[in-house]
Amino acid sequence: MQLGTTLSSLIGRITDDTPDILGISGTFGQHDLMVELLDAAYALACVGRTDTLV
Repeated sequence: MQLGTTLSSLIGRITDDTPDILGISGTFGQHDLMVELLDAAYALACVGRTDTLV
């Protein structure tokens, strides 16, 4: 990743402190990372950790 952090760190951060709105962008080369991050975000929505997911 180019953000100076790891994907597992980002997932941990949204799990520990679930944002109201999560905005992400990535290049085609980061597609697999974006899919994994979105899967984690959707999983939080499915267990009721957030009311709205945009």
